Amino acid sequence: MLELRKIEAEWRARMHKALKFDGEDDYVELENTELVFSNQTVCFWVKLNEITPGQRFIVKRASWSIRLGKEEHTKRYVILDIYDGSNWHVLYSTEYEIDLNWHFICAEWSDSGRRLYVDGKLIKSSSTPVTPYNSTYKPCIGRYSPTYPTSGEFLNGIIDEVRIYNRVLSESEIKYLYQNPFDPIDPEHLVLWLNPAGIDVANGKWWDLSGKGNHGTIHGATEVSLVKEEVKVK
Repeated sequence: MLELRKIEAEWRARMHKALKFDGEDDYVELENTELVFSNQTVCFWVKLNEITPGQRFIVKRASWSIRLGKEEHTKRYVILDIYDGSNWHVLYSTEYEIDLNWHFICAEWSDSGRRLYVDGKLIKSSSTPVTPYNSTYKPCIGRYSPTYPTSGEFLNGIIDEVRIYNRVLSESEIKYLYQNPFDPIDPEHLVLWLNPAGIDVANGKWWDLSGKGNHGTIHGATEVSLVKEEVKVK
């Protein structure tokens, strides 16, 4: 029993890390340009270092984006943008404002509409369906796009546990992920899973653990430990 506890503790310690973005030029670029589906869920954990307008969490340029508001009065709003090839469709709630604590954000869209969740709770929905345009740009974490260098909008914070599903998750599944962040759930439809165990700064990679090969290339972002110093794990 003691040996089992030791192994479990070691495993959890390795999991308790994330990537830190400096808000100036750090980002992760995903290799697959096809990460866009008519039915899709995108989830991640984030902790901002400061709240400034327009910070990008995860983006596929000219397709979809999850970000903060670009204006001073909207900079605390979590926003889902979807581009249908002609127009951008924006979804956010004025009743929820993000702070500097850890938060679990999920956005999803399908033929039944769009939904935005924070910490396992639905904060905004729309029954109007929007199908994202399948642009040729690579998705990025922490910036808009390296192909649009003047956009800025770099993330200043920490991101962990990035997932993309090629289906819509139910509200109960999203609540489950909020309470069980290391459980992949439904591996068949999990097309991207950037888990802490996949962070490999030495080789400049955030390896995709979904088995689908959608790895990310790290540009400047640094590994940060989330294990408190007083916790000793051998």
